[in-house]
Amino acid sequence: MPDVQQSNIGASNFSATPDSSVSEYMADLLSRLKSESVKNQLELIQELAKADEAGLKTLIRFLSDRGSTLPNLIDGKAYQVLLASANSKAQEFCKLSFLKG
Repeated sequence: MPDVQQSNIGASNFSATPDSSVSEYMADLLSRLKSESVKNQLELIQELAKADEAGLKTLIRFLSDRGSTLPNLIDGKAYQVLLASANSKAQEFCKLSFLKG
């Protein structure tokens, strides 16, 4: 997952901002995902994975916000959840944003 590319299907295409379609709860999870310990981040990713489309939007936003920083364990787990989902937009985001997986 080392090569991060900007894609046309970024978080803006999902309207994943706390002020729009993502509920306050999802906005809180996103904030916590950016600041919690690794153990808690892994638990939050699992919680987001169970939250259907809203959770996927939040994970996409999280990875989009990371930009060109070096990927870490949490990025990889979020990527795996998105890629394994049945959501075609999440899978397309992964393929366009992470060309080498």
